[in-house]
Amino acid sequence: MNLGLRLLEKRDLPQYKADMQGAFQLGAQEGGCFAAGELVLPESDIDRSLGAEGAIAYRAVEGGQIVGGAIVVWDREKKLGHLDLLYVKHGTGCITEINDHLFEGRYSPMWIDGKKHSRNVYAHTREECEEKLKVLIVEMKAELAELKKQKAKIGSQPQAREGKKRKKPEQTKKASKRLISRCADNFAHQEMSFLE
Repeated sequence: MNLGLRLLEKRDLPQYKADMQGAFQLGAQEGGCFAAGELVLPESDIDRSLGAEGAIAYRAVEGGQIVGGAIVVWDREKKLGHLDLLYVKHGTGCITEINDHLFEGRYSPMWIDGKKHSRNVYAHTREECEEKLKVLIVEMKAELAELKKQKAKIGSQPQAREGKKRKKPEQTKKASKRLISRCADNFAHQEMSFLE
C-alpha cells in the first residue's frame, strides 16, 4: 500500500471539508449516535480547527486520490502537538499489495445488523484491482439498499398480536411498584448479609 501524508493544498480545501463532514456524518449515523439529517461536524468546527495557532492540515493520499486527512495542532514552545481532527473517507475500499504480483481490494460497509461485513477482490495489477473493487462496492451498496428497503417494509406492516392483551396502565403501575419493592427488599437483604 502506497499511502502518504501530504500538506493540504488550498485548491483541495473544499473537497477536504466535504469528505471530512461526510465521514463524520456517516460514522455517527452508523454508530447510532445521531439521527439522519442531524449535522455532526459543521464547517465552522473545521474552520476553527484549521485556524488554530500551530494548525497543520494533512491529506492522506493513495494512488493519487485523497482517502483521508488530519488536522494536527502543534505547540512550538512546548514542542508538543495533538490530533485535532482525523477522518478516513467512507465508501472507497482499501487496496493492499499482498506480494509482487497480487493485490487485494477490501470493502467493509456497516450492515443493517450494526456489524461491518467485509468482502475482498484479488487482481494481478493495482488498476485491475481498483476496477474490481469499484464493481464490488456498487454491488454491496445495492445489496445493502435492498436489505434496508426490506427491513423498512417489514417494519411498516402491522404486527399480529400474540399472547396476552395489553395491560391497563394502572395494572402496569402496580406491577412496577411491586418489582421496585421486591428489588429494594432484595438489595437491603444483600446489604445486611454483607454487614454480618
